Amino acid sequence: MKFKKIANSKKFVEVHWVDSTSSAHWKNIEDVKRLFGEYRIVTRGYLIRNGRKNVSIASTIAEDHACLALVNIPRGCIKKIKVLN
Repeated sequence: MKFKKIANSKKFVEVHWVDSTSSAHWKNIEDVKRLFGEYRIVTRGYLIRNGRKNVSIASTIAEDHACLALVNIPRGCIKKIKVLN
């Protein structure tokens, strides 16, 4: 079976960003200061939207231009965007 090439104009990027963290358990305030730091994330995928307030990345693009596994990252959380292709 041969696959036809999918025409894709989307950039493949690597986004370095900081995510929020939470806890549903009671914690000592001093422990919170020590335990909760920056939770650094790296996401790679196709740049679907590069908006003023957020960036949307998809892991997969189909031949009908549908996308899968979309991550929407608030612009204020992003440290760096690197184009890989």
